[in-house]
Amino acid sequence: MKRNRGFTFVEMVLVIIMIIMFSAIVFPSVIAVQRSQAASGFRIGLENVAQIARRQAVLQNRATVLKFGSDNQIGWDYVEEPTETDTQSENSAVQEEESLELGQVRNGISLVENTEFTEFRRNKLDENQSEWQVGFFPDGTADRAVAEFTQDGRSYLLIISPLNGASSVVEGTLDDYEGEGWEAGEIERRVG
Repeated sequence: MKRNRGFTFVEMVLVIIMIIMFSAIVFPSVIAVQRSQAASGFRIGLENVAQIARRQAVLQNRATVLKFGSDNQIGWDYVEEPTETDTQSENSAVQEEESLELGQVRNGISLVENTEFTEFRRNKLDENQSEWQVGFFPDGTADRAVAEFTQDGRSYLLIISPLNGASSVVEGTLDDYEGEGWEAGEIERRVG
C-alpha cells in the first residue's frame, strides 16, 4: 500500500524561492510598462488639450490661451470674460464650464513622473514657464509656439502651428526643430 505524502519543507522552500525570483524579474518590467504608458498618455493629453483650446476659440468666437496653471497643470482658459450675447447663446454644458473663473486652467493635465519642461518659445522669443501662454484665435490661427520637455531621458516638442492652430507632439529638441525651419526668401538661396 502506498502512502500519501505531502510536500516536504525543502520542496516548499524551493517553490517560494522560485516565485520570489520570478517576481524579481517580472516586477521591474511591469513598472517600466506602466511608466511608458503614463508618459505616452501625457503626450497624447498634451496634444488634445491644445486642440481643445483651439476648438473653443473657434466655436465660442473668443480667444483662448494654452498655459500652465498654478498647480503645475497644463490647460486652457479664455482670454476675457464672455459678453452678454455670448452667455445667452451658449448651451447649459458650456455655461457650467463658464462658471470657472478666468485664470484657472480648464481640461488641465498634470505632469507625470519623470516629465520636465525645459524650454519655451513663443513667436520666436524665449520665455519661462510662467510667461508661456499660447494664444488661439477665433479665426483658427494661433501664436507660433514650441515647448520642449523630457521624459525618461528622451526629448519631445509640443509644436503649435501659427497658420491653422494645429498642435503636435514629436520627438526631438528645440535646436533640431529650429534648424529645420526656413525663413521667407531662404528657399530661393537653397534651391538656386
